[in-house]
Amino acid sequence: MRFRRLPAILLGVVALLVVSATVLQGGKRPPSNTEVPMAATFVDNSGDRIMSDGLGTYTNGEYDVRAVIDASGNFALQTPTRILRLDFGAPASPDATAPFETGSEAGYMSTGCGGFQDMAVGESVRSRLAVNFTYGGQNWFIRFAPAEYPDTSNVLVTRTADDTWEIQAAATDIAKLVTMPIKGRPVTTEHGNFFLPFKVVVKKM
Repeated sequence: MRFRRLPAILLGVVALLVVSATVLQGGKRPPSNTEVPMAATFVDNSGDRIMSDGLGTYTNGEYDVRAVIDASGNFALQTPTRILRLDFGAPASPDATAPFETGSEAGYMSTGCGGFQDMAVGESVRSRLAVNFTYGGQNWFIRFAPAEYPDTSNVLVTRTADDTWEIQAAATDIAKLVTMPIKGRPVTTEHGNFFLPFKVVVKKM
């Protein structure tokens, strides 16, 4: 008889733990570790230097695009069959050297602030941002990351609605361009700073 009652007891304990966790978090349920599918639309304003491929919204699951709020609470965009347009025509330091002035590459973009879903509507936070792509046998990294590169800027993330966020770099924000070889020793080389403004609106699907 005691073994038959054990599952019910365990269920009661689990329920108590869930209620306790909810109380500790101010009445909110604990955050989920499940990725949230998103749709990302680049505004492509005049003067922007990280832009879309002109084919519209990058929707999670379409054309192998991955656009999500990931388990760490960051936005991540991966475009293996679509591309991002990159314009390095605005150097921000004398040593700035890019693989091309303008080009289009499949890439990966991610924020580094976390907590997207914990932001209140109307709240803005500063965040690291990375854009990665491969070109000429090298891995290239665009870094808005002042904690790592003090002469760069963070980007601005704003939650504009319950299901919508804006991520943007202003015309005066600075990113560092870095390379690492695809093969061999993982040694990074800095290629100077660039102005790389952009704006992307990300929305839950």
